[in-house]
Amino acid sequence: MKLKTNNKLLLIFIMVSVFALHGCFSVQPYPHKAQAGDTITLSAGAAEGMTPDNTLVHYYPSQSSEQPIELTGYIQSIFNLYPDNKSYAWTDVSTTATQGAYVTMIIVDLPNSMPVGSGFIKIQTDAVYQPPVSVEEIEIAFEILPGEGGPNPLLYYQETEDGVADLSRLMPQPRIDVKAVQDETQWPEYAAVEVTLYAPTREKLNFSTVPDEDIRVVTEQSIRAKRPHHMIDWQRNGDIITAYLINATGQMHYSDIDFSIVLSKDDNEFYDTPSLSSIRYFDLAGNEVTGPLPTVLLNN
Repeated sequence: MKLKTNNKLLLIFIMVSVFALHGCFSVQPYPHKAQAGDTITLSAGAAEGMTPDNTLVHYYPSQSSEQPIELTGYIQSIFNLYPDNKSYAWTDVSTTATQGAYVTMIIVDLPNSMPVGSGFIKIQTDAVYQPPVSVEEIEIAFEILPGEGGPNPLLYYQETEDGVADLSRLMPQPRIDVKAVQDETQWPEYAAVEVTLYAPTREKLNFSTVPDEDIRVVTEQSIRAKRPHHMIDWQRNGDIITAYLINATGQMHYSDIDFSIVLSKDDNEFYDTPSLSSIRYFDLAGNEVTGPLPTVLLNN
């Protein structure tokens, strides 16, 4: 598969956005100038849980007489972009960035009614940012050029015929997120954590239970980078899923327990509210020790 030429500059921008995460908060548009109707890409720092449903995007023309233009309905995709985990960028970003080892990308097709001139874009979202900065505090400079453009079809070459990229496939699948609650308690380090959840699944068409092969249990990528000995395994008994997080060096911090249970197909769903059944923490000697309760959130 080969990308067409008009998409190569977009890839360069994306790579630069990832490199900019080296201990920084990356917020910028590509391109920084465009015609009405064009496709633009916004990097929006490292947001936890940003989706088109919890995010608003507006363009503010520099002329005070002009009303803000809502771009929310023109969002094509929101997804998190990571560098290759074999690269120096991955090592640098995952171990030094305060905002996470990824950059959140927003793809927008500009409406045809954009006024010519300079202005700025603002993003409002219920997604979580690590302090001290949030994307909501930033005005992203942007300029609308004369003329009328058109959306980038994001075509790519195949052996038989050209394809069109479906950007919605880059967004997270239905999932249960298990996350540590940040607090100031001096919790010990752990060698293993056992998390048991009520996680009922079904296929939408026939209401049968989703098979194990259509379920994935995955840890946050940045945790695996910071803790190279971090492993996860899981088993299932009906609607009960138990995840086993293991660190052979006994250096697992309580904040390292974040993981997700993901359904791999569009016709699968979690049909009831998931809940935490139990959680057990163990030290390197195998002794059970104390630890905090995580949050369990359904993102269907």
